[in-house]
Order: sequence, then C-alpha cells, then structure tokens
Amino acid sequence: MSSIKETVLSIRIDKRLLDELDDFSNKKKSTRAEFIREALETFVDDVHSGEEDQCTEDFVNARIDEKAYLEYFKFTKVPEDILQLRKENLTRFKNKSRGQ
Repeated sequence: MSSIKETVLSIRIDKRLLDELDDFSNKKKSTRAEFIREALETFVDDVHSGEEDQCTEDFVNARIDEKAYLEYFKFTKVPEDILQLRKENLTRFKNKSRGQ
C-alpha cells in the first residue's frame, strides 16, 4: 500500500472545461483524474516557484530583510550570489539618492 495520503475532492466544473479536460487527458492517454492531478501539481509547483522568485526579488531590492528571506527558505545563510546582488542594488539606490 502507498504511503501517500490522498483526499477525495469534489468540485463542480463547467461542461466546456470538462470537455477540454477530457480532450487533454485523451491526448495524453491518461484518465481525467490523472490529468487533473498532474495539472494541479504543475500549477502548485508554478505558484510556489513564483513565490520563491518574488521573495528573492524582494530581498535583492531591500523590500524584505535578511531574517524574512532566511525564514521563507528555511536557510541558515543567504547565498553569496544573492547577497552580492542585494549589495549592488543598495549601492545603486544609495548613489541614485545622492544624485550620482
């Protein structure tokens, strides 16, 4: 028996969307449920990846501090390349504010 825990999810889907899901699943030679599960996994991965990118961008552009960055990624140390990007941006901001 699988160690993966699953939950049954019931949702209402528009007929047009259901037809498209069926078309996609048929093209992939999978069941509707398999296709929907894979599509949801891909969507969640994409959302998570976007959040990671946004967090990194926020840190590099000094919109969040080091503590928030480390907590988000569960890191103990900020990667050197990210620190360097932040330092360069802060220097650029500082020079811009001085009119240089």
